[in-house]
Amino acid sequence: MKTKSLLLTALLATVGTTGAMAQVYSLNIVGYVNQSIPQGYSMIADQLLASPTNTLNVIFPTAPENTFIFKSKPTGGYSSSSFTDGEWSNPALTLNPGEGAFIFAPAAFTNTFVGQLNLNTSKPITQGYGIYSAAIPQAGLLQTQLGFVPSDNDFVYQYKPTGGYTTRNFVDGEWNAEPTVQVGEAFWIFTSDAAHSAWNRNFNVGP
Repeated sequence: MKTKSLLLTALLATVGTTGAMAQVYSLNIVGYVNQSIPQGYSMIADQLLASPTNTLNVIFPTAPENTFIFKSKPTGGYSSSSFTDGEWSNPALTLNPGEGAFIFAPAAFTNTFVGQLNLNTSKPITQGYGIYSAAIPQAGLLQTQLGFVPSDNDFVYQYKPTGGYTTRNFVDGEWNAEPTVQVGEAFWIFTSDAAHSAWNRNFNVGP
C-alpha cells in the first residue's frame, strides 16, 4: 500500500528524528495523504481528522463499485459497509485516527484523505484482539519511533497483500523483531494485559 503525504514538513522531519516530541508554530496543521489501495484485501487507516466527521461518506467520497470495508467490533465480528451505485450502505461508519479496518477493493484505486493532524492523542489498548493504527501519518518502528509501549506477550499482526500475516511479539522486554509501520497502515494487536498502557502521542505547540 503506497502513500504520498503532504503535511507540515518540519514537524514530520522532527518527529521522525525524535520519535516523541516536536515544537511547531501553528495550531492547525492541515494536509492530505494520497493512499494507493491495491486490488483485493488490505488493512487501512485514516490518520487525519476530517471535516466535519471521519464517516465513510466524507473520507471515501467515491470508490470502485462493490468496495467493502470491515471494521472490527469489541464484542467480536465486524461492522461493514459496501460502496454500491455511488454510495455507501453504511455511510455513518467511522474510521478515526488510531483506528483501522480491512478494505476489499475489486480494483486498485487511490483515495485522498484530507484533514487536520491531531497533536495530542491517547488510544486505549484493550485486552484481546483489536485493529489499531498510529494516530498520525508517520512511518517508523512501532515502539522506538511511534511511541507504542508494549506489554509482555503482546502480539502484532501485519496483513500481507499476498495473504496471511507477518507476526511480531514482545517477550521478556524485547521484540523478536520490532514492527515497522507504514503511513496509512492498520494492524492487529493482541494483548493479555487488562491494564495495558494507552498509546499516547503528544506534541508541544507554540514558541
